Amino acid sequence: MGVYHLLDRRPQIILNEAGIFDRMAHKVFINWNIIEDAYLVQVHGQKFICLVVPPEWEPSRKQGKLAQTLAPIPKHLGFQELNISLCQINVDEVRLLEFILLMSKANPKVRVPLLEDFTKSF
Repeated sequence: MGVYHLLDRRPQIILNEAGIFDRMAHKVFINWNIIEDAYLVQVHGQKFICLVVPPEWEPSRKQGKLAQTLAPIPKHLGFQELNISLCQINVDEVRLLEFILLMSKANPKVRVPLLEDFTKSF
């Protein structure tokens, strides 16, 4: 499975006016409107952006009893249930974090121009 992910050329993270999609972490778009906050975490050289969402939008709510019981563990370690791994992509993590925070607070009408400005610099 690791070799498959290593050779896979599809984008890991997709940003659009609706939200953010991380193929490795979550299987649906995370809408900008539900992101309350975001922060960086680094563990053993691996960088992550942790997304704070309301409890009703946490993935464990739709899973079984065991997943709901284990859900608080990442939070005790400084993570959230929705974490974007940055270890396999070449990106300025601080700039991406600032962009995520900006998009989460922005009016939906200005998200497309913000997205265009952000992607022009790459």
